[in-house]
Amino acid sequence: MTIRSLWGLLASAVLWSQNPATLPGVFNQNIGHWETLLDKGLSTSVRKEVLIHLEKRKPTTSSDPNETLALIALQKVLSRAFILEGNWEEGLRHLNEALESSRDNIQTVEEVYAKLKNDNEIKIKTSKESIDKYNPYLQDLQSIRQLTPDQKNRKQELEVFLSDQRNAVTQCIKNIETMNETLKALRKEKDEIAERILNWRVLLEQEKQEQKKYKSTKDFINARMQQIKVDTSKPLFDRRSYAARLVQLDPSYAPARKLWGTLLNTSMRRR
Repeated sequence: MTIRSLWGLLASAVLWSQNPATLPGVFNQNIGHWETLLDKGLSTSVRKEVLIHLEKRKPTTSSDPNETLALIALQKVLSRAFILEGNWEEGLRHLNEALESSRDNIQTVEEVYAKLKNDNEIKIKTSKESIDKYNPYLQDLQSIRQLTPDQKNRKQELEVFLSDQRNAVTQCIKNIETMNETLKALRKEKDEIAERILNWRVLLEQEKQEQKKYKSTKDFINARMQQIKVDTSKPLFDRRSYAARLVQLDPSYAPARKLWGTLLNTSMRRR
């Protein structure tokens, strides 16, 4: 499910704030541009732009889950930018922030939805009771061939009333389904972020252990450079981020910088 779909689900269930959320607008206006830059390997521009928006608009105690959802999306974009620059630790840090924001967001939504669900369930119960109570009266009137003017008015009133009650039941059921679907999607996104964090922690630990097998950092870099050159089946993003990582380990090592530059100049179509 896309972030825009989640915004739609959240907005359809409840009006969270009288003030329009600002971060969703920032995300929608810029995500296409940022994705294009990241595809080209131009992570520095993305990192700087996202950081500026986060510093300007980062909600401290936002009660609007849509605002927090956009914050999470921006943190994930920022994480990708750092990873593409080879700064995996900083990328992991922003993923951790995204996970914390996601957990807080789910708690906020759960608390609000708990009351809303209860209200909707009560409305379903009372509407069904009204339908059961007044439907027999309508059926009696419908069975009469010649209705008096008063009976006709009463019949019309009952038809409108019962129609409203059935519509209310349908809408309340839909509201509950939407809330359940939204929470399911929010939890799924949280789990995906947690899984990415775990994968990066494992990768960083593996890197640390692998380096111990080599006499020097340059020996390790050379071995990884060869691996990057050979393993062309890997996504270009992964190869670029790993080449950048090697530059991070030794910025003065020219062969690593050359490989990184070559990959940056490689078209996504040629990956």
